[in-house]
Amino acid sequence: MPPRSMPSMRNPYAVWMLPAILGLAVLSSAGAAALPEGDVVGDLVRAGRTLYEQGKLEGALEKFQQVLKLDGENKMAHHYQARIQGQLKQFRAAIDSLRTLQGLGVSLINEDMQTTLNLVVSGILDIKELKERGDLLIHLRETIRGLPLDFERQVDVHLMGIYAKLGEQHLHDIVKTRYFANKPIPGEVYFLLAKTYLLYDVNLAQAATYFEQAADLFKSRELRPTANPERDAFLARQRDAAATVAEDFLAYTYHAAKITDPQRNRFIAAEQKPKVTFTEVTEAAGLSALVASRVAVGDFDSDGFEDLCIGGRVFRNSGGKAFKEVTRDLGIEAAADVFAALWLDYDNDGHLDLLCASFPKLRLWRNLGAGAFQDVTAAAGLGYAFPGPPEAIAICDYDGDGHLDIFIGCSAHPNPKLAALGQPAFLFRNNGQGRFDDASRASGVAGGGEHCSRGAAWGDFNNDGRPDLFVANYRLQPNQLWVNRGEGRLGDEAQALGVQGIPGVGQYALAFGHSLSGAWGDLDNDGDLDLVVANHAMAQYLEFADPTSLYLNGGAKEGWRFQDITAASGVRFQEMSTEAGLCDVDNDGDLDLLLTAIYKERPTALYMNVGAGKFQAVTWRSGLLAFNTWGQAWFDKDNDGDMDVVVAGAGGVRLFENQAADTSWLRVQLAGSKSNRQGIGARITVTAGALTLIREVTCGTGGASQSSPIAHFGLGSHKGTADITVRWPDGHEQSVAASPINRLVKIPEK
Repeated sequence: MPPRSMPSMRNPYAVWMLPAILGLAVLSSAGAAALPEGDVVGDLVRAGRTLYEQGKLEGALEKFQQVLKLDGENKMAHHYQARIQGQLKQFRAAIDSLRTLQGLGVSLINEDMQTTLNLVVSGILDIKELKERGDLLIHLRETIRGLPLDFERQVDVHLMGIYAKLGEQHLHDIVKTRYFANKPIPGEVYFLLAKTYLLYDVNLAQAATYFEQAADLFKSRELRPTANPERDAFLARQRDAAATVAEDFLAYTYHAAKITDPQRNRFIAAEQKPKVTFTEVTEAAGLSALVASRVAVGDFDSDGFEDLCIGGRVFRNSGGKAFKEVTRDLGIEAAADVFAALWLDYDNDGHLDLLCASFPKLRLWRNLGAGAFQDVTAAAGLGYAFPGPPEAIAICDYDGDGHLDIFIGCSAHPNPKLAALGQPAFLFRNNGQGRFDDASRASGVAGGGEHCSRGAAWGDFNNDGRPDLFVANYRLQPNQLWVNRGEGRLGDEAQALGVQGIPGVGQYALAFGHSLSGAWGDLDNDGDLDLVVANHAMAQYLEFADPTSLYLNGGAKEGWRFQDITAASGVRFQEMSTEAGLCDVDNDGDLDLLLTAIYKERPTALYMNVGAGKFQAVTWRSGLLAFNTWGQAWFDKDNDGDMDVVVAGAGGVRLFENQAADTSWLRVQLAGSKSNRQGIGARITVTAGALTLIREVTCGTGGASQSSPIAHFGLGSHKGTADITVRWPDGHEQSVAASPINRLVKIPEK
């Protein structure tokens, strides 16, 4: 099939690359014919194929070249020669070999031709020396016949970028005229040109203009009605998604070019002035040059300032101003393969322990106090070798016995040859004696099938006092909502309750979403938990992949069924959302929404909750703008009453300090005695004037990141006292009447 030009790809610069496994396997079509025994040519081909499969490329190439000396029209030998030349980075020779195959009647539609051509072009684009890269692209352009128009176009835009970077403006203009000589110019051309300028870091102001034009053209594109309403709806979604992808790249270009004038930056112009702003303090806090995917918050030394664990490395909070790494000082081994960690007090001794996730095993570090940790993984019964990366980790006391339990869902095995459609889920029950027992079957989660799980979150959505579990599944698999039925049993009711995802139609009937995380929170302050699910939703797959979705809980009157309010919420489509976080950013009593997004050009998105299920974007004007992020964690790093945030991803770790002022607030910290020490799973209700707010104490949410276990309540302009009610994990309630506000309130269990 010809390359696609839809402006949505994981590698935005190798813009026409088709997914292909370029391993040392026998070429598909070239290896189909049987070879006669005792024939010199046949013997040489067999020898060449054997060497190729063994990875001995130079020897294999020599054999196939010997074949061609004897039989110059041997297509199999030409196929292998071209592929090996590409793998050996002999790109000019590989291009010539492909042209020879064309002369022998082999079409570019041929699978082996496509794979080799993609291999060659991908290799050329990896060449650092720009002149060499450009010369090889020209040779490709002039040598290979019948290249698809989209392919030619994308070779040309790379040439334009190279010429602009080298200062060869006249050559740049010659190529450019091919696409600007005739009108109208399609949005795809503007998009490709802009992306190329961005890649080569030239003409960024012009790139921004082109991205703007691309987005506008995509939005205004007229669609011809078909006889199928579902098809029409899909085409409209795909059109709108293409526009938002262009806008994501536009945002990155504005940022790279430092375009902040509202008259020039359409995002700033469109946003209302927020009630609160953020200041980035990453460098001042000592967190520069860190790269990690998830982050966890917890006060491991009990000094009143919450600390961080970033990629298995521990950073102590020094008085709310800076962080100092103390990993080795604590006796913790900071393994390079740790991708997530969670703080938990698994033994209820008052010291936060640390669970580190890597593949294939976890490590549990027990906090001994006095600044020392000990590896107790084996003793705690957690020395499992998991079948896939344990990415979906969430901790809660699911059976109400006072001890924290661990849910683990696994993603696909990183080796494509070993990756299955999914992996089983695990639930480890804490027996209260320092050990975890596998309760996967007894609880029912092992009977939920095998999934590629990427995120998990506990929350009591049906107000029965028992924590339920949402699991976000990837690879178009349905999400799960494990309803806690008591007696240690859970059952998946996601489909009945409306949070399984949006099923496809026709051949895609069983396709749902690429879900990565979920977050519980009372979005409308009606006393029950709503749900936000972050999804990857590449534009070209929108026919069968779900967007990031907001689900409003219908409550008891609707049988606890959820309603998808995404379309009317004001939360725009975003391709690469990774983690959803809910926090009252501006202390007005409503939970606001932060979405992170991976890949270089994809921005965070901060939405302020304005009530009635509506949200307004304030990303740019708030200052909470970052690119290529995954995890997020909210906490009050300096104990000043507003919530700060740290985001992490391939774009680096970034710490943003909240500058809220003149608002009221309350923080509530629990200390369990019969319940688990942190009160994980407890629900706290605060009534302050006209406000009645609920928060649940969590330990890991979304995609294995962890926000503060101290419940934060924004109280807006309220100036009086507040009444606090705690429903502990075992169901009993405890109240504190007329508590002063604008402070941290510690509540020991009674």
